[in-house]
Amino acid sequence: MAKILITEFINNESLSKLRKVFNVHYEENLWKNQKKIIKTIKDFDCLIVRNKTNVNKNLLSAATKIKLVGRLGIGLDNIDTKY
Repeated sequence: MAKILITEFINNESLSKLRKVFNVHYEENLWKNQKKIIKTIKDFDCLIVRNKTNVNKNLLSAATKIKLVGRLGIGLDNIDTKY
């Protein structure tokens, strides 16, 4: 079962749907602690963020198993798409 890390707010209905299919770790305020995200991300297949999580080179480099970065909302300002 794929493991998803969610670092910002997601509504309960969407969270419940994801949990039916995936192993989900949800911490609404994890975006505030970049070091903890980097330490945690290595065990996950997917990262779901909104606009506050800084998905930079350091975070992506630590995400050795990551297959997908999902963005709730619009825009990619907080995601290093070039890396």
